[in-house]
Amino acid sequence: MDTSEIIKKAVSLPFRAYKGFILVIFLFFLSEMVNEIFNQIEIGELTMMLYFAIPPIFAMIILGFCISIVYHYIDDSFDIKEVSLKTTTKAGFKDTLIEFYYYSLTIIFTTVITYSLGIYHNIDSLLDGISYVDYKVNTLTFPELLKLFTPDTYHQLASSVIATLAIFVILFAIFFSYCSLAKIRLKETGDIGESMDFLKLTKIIKQKGIKKYLSFVILTFIILASVLFLMKALEAHPLIGSLISAFTEAFALFFILDSFSLYYYS
Repeated sequence: MDTSEIIKKAVSLPFRAYKGFILVIFLFFLSEMVNEIFNQIEIGELTMMLYFAIPPIFAMIILGFCISIVYHYIDDSFDIKEVSLKTTTKAGFKDTLIEFYYYSLTIIFTTVITYSLGIYHNIDSLLDGISYVDYKVNTLTFPELLKLFTPDTYHQLASSVIATLAIFVILFAIFFSYCSLAKIRLKETGDIGESMDFLKLTKIIKQKGIKKYLSFVILTFIILASVLFLMKALEAHPLIGSLISAFTEAFALFFILDSFSLYYYS
């Protein structure tokens, strides 16, 4: 199966499995509402403890259940009747752990690369350039602070920010793909250590071909970015915003798990 076929099939899954898709939207919306309710509660010592405990646990349970629903439609052999509170909580926790691991790698590699290229040095030099001012910089308003910058300083700052963002976006795309592949690997092996084995995932990608991998990742990001842009433009009222957010999360979950599953087994 080539890249275009994978993407087409994955995009259509939420609509082919519309009953499961609607259920997943509802579950993500429910999770959004729980967060909204906790945000409205007056914060006290007990409330703070509940806020940091209940919403994340509830979100993990919901996420695990949603993952089970998606896999039920992706893999006919996956029996949703076997799903329990224990299995959904475990699935949600493992999914969250995998995402934390790979997104942490994104930040670490971005920091290392930008530092090695001297980008942080440019920012340090910029700060040194305004350190001569007699009064404290943190007392300045933003317009006053901008007046201290020369055209060369603006260019230096803009170049540093653009370079950092470019490196971050590229690394995010790479580790996002690894993270998604890791989830499929976890489903196949049941071993979270296997899913975090960066070298094994790299070997799988090489076996399928770097060209296919790059075209697949680029197309995946174009689809996701388009959906996120359209959905973000529609967000307004908190209730409508939560519903749109739930729709976006549901579509992303169906699309990502199906597309990477098809890629993994192609």
